[in-house]
Amino acid sequence: MEVNTISFLTEFPYGFDTSGASSTSSYHLVLLAKAFPKSNIHILYFNSNQNFWLQSYTEFLSFTSFSGNISIHVCNANIMKYVPIKLKTIATSIFKLDEVLFKNIINISQIAIDFIKEIYNKIRPDIVWCEHLFPLMLPQYSGTAKLIYVHHDFISKILLKRRFNLKNWVRSRYIKRIEEKCLKNVEMVITGNSIEHKEILSHTRKNCIIHNIPILYPPLSQEYYNRSSDSKIRIIHLGTISATANRKGLKLFCKESLPYLDKKNSDYQFIIIGITKDEFEANIDKNINTTKFIFKGKEIPLEEIIKPYDIHVLPYMGKTGVRTKLYNLLRFKSAILGYKQSVGSIQSLNDGEDIFLVKNIRNFNKKLIELCMSFEKRKQMSEDSFRKFSEHFSIDEESRKLSEVITSN
Repeated sequence: MEVNTISFLTEFPYGFDTSGASSTSSYHLVLLAKAFPKSNIHILYFNSNQNFWLQSYTEFLSFTSFSGNISIHVCNANIMKYVPIKLKTIATSIFKLDEVLFKNIINISQIAIDFIKEIYNKIRPDIVWCEHLFPLMLPQYSGTAKLIYVHHDFISKILLKRRFNLKNWVRSRYIKRIEEKCLKNVEMVITGNSIEHKEILSHTRKNCIIHNIPILYPPLSQEYYNRSSDSKIRIIHLGTISATANRKGLKLFCKESLPYLDKKNSDYQFIIIGITKDEFEANIDKNINTTKFIFKGKEIPLEEIIKPYDIHVLPYMGKTGVRTKLYNLLRFKSAILGYKQSVGSIQSLNDGEDIFLVKNIRNFNKKLIELCMSFEKRKQMSEDSFRKFSEHFSIDEESRKLSEVITSN
C-alpha cells in the first residue's frame, strides 16, 4: 500500500526523558517519519495539558531527515474519565454483566469525538496509529485507513495492580470487554515484547499482524562514554513513584536485598533517580536507614548522574507489558540486574553475558553481591550490554522493517 497521510493519536507528551510511555510514543513517531519521509503526519494530541506539543521540533528533527509535513492538532480534553460507580452498578455487574452500560463505568469525551471526526473528514488518512488503548476507544471516522494499535499495557490489569478494591474490580471487568472489542477492529498491533502476544492474538482478527518494535533510544555523547569510572560501588534505581512496577519493585529491593547486601558489603551508594526523599518515605518505607541513599529528582539529565559501569537494578518481579527503562539503561554502558518474568521476553539479551536475569529473590541477591564484589565483572557486563545496544537496537533498521511490514500487508 502507498502511505501519504498518517494520523498519529496519543495522550502522551512528546519527549524522551519524561516517562517510559512518552519515550516509546516519541520514538514511534520518529520511526514513522523515517519509514515514510515524504508523508503528511497529523499528530492528534488529547490532553488537558497542551503545552508539551507546543515546543520546538529540534529534538525530533535531529533523528530523521523528514521532508514531509507535520501538523499538530490539540484537543484540550482527555479522551475519557472514570465515572463514580454506584452500588447499583456494582450489584448489577456481579449478577447481570450485560446489563451494565459502559457509560456507567467510563465517560468518552464528546469533545474528543467531535474533534477527531472533523479532522478525519479533512485529511482522509491512509494510516491511523493509536498509541495505547484510549485513542483506540474513540469511534473511527477514517474510512478505509489501516488501523494500527500500539500496545503498552492492558488497562484492565493495571487498574487492579495499582489498587485492588471493589470499584476497580468492576471497572476492570468492563474495560477488559472494551479492550477485547477494540482489538477486533485493528489490522496491526505493535508491541514491545512477547509477554502478552498470545492474549492479544486471542482477541484480534485471524489476519491481524503483530509486529515487535523494541524501545529505541539514541546513543549518548562521546563525552559520556569517555568518562572515567572508578571501582566505587554505585547501585541505581531509575523510575518515578507513579509507576506500579517502580513502587512494588523498590519496596521489595529495600526489604529483601539491601539488608542482605549490608551483611556482605556495606561500602556502596544507592542512588534513586526520579523519586524524592519525601515520596520515598510516604510510599516505600519511612523507617529505613537512608544514610547510604542519594535521592535525585526528575529534573537532572540522566547522563549527569549515571556513570559507566554502574549497577542498575530492575527489582520488580511481576509480568509487565514493556520495561522501557531496560532499553534506556543499555545505552549507559551499565551492569543490569533484573527478574526474568519482568524483562525476560525482550529479544537479543543473553543472561549472564550482557544482563543478569533471575527468577527469585535468592538468586537476585546472589547476583547483586557478585556484581558488587567484582569491578571486572561489572565492567565486562557493561561493555557487553552497550555492544548489544549498538548492534540490535538501531533506529534505521527498525524504521526499514516497519515500512516493509506496513506497505506489504
